[in-house]
Amino acid sequence: MRAFHGEIDDKEQLVKRNYFGAMFDVFDEVVRKAKKELSSVKLPALETVVSLFSDITESDYTGPAKRQRIVEEMRNRLNSDIRIDPEDI
Repeated sequence: MRAFHGEIDDKEQLVKRNYFGAMFDVFDEVVRKAKKELSSVKLPALETVVSLFSDITESDYTGPAKRQRIVEEMRNRLNSDIRIDPEDI
């Protein structure tokens, strides 16, 4: 929670139901990315990874399945350095 609070531009997102749930849906992936890329799971490393989400706001997503779309966007940003080309398949 402190990592998100430290890095999210709009602090009000932290109390919005869908955003709050999405944070916990991707938390394990955030910890794994911090450990893999920064060799640490301490607050500064977690903040570095969470900074990828700094401009995501719940109001950007409307309609049903809002939480799932927020999670999808967070996962896309977490994995943006992994690219699968047609020749890989």
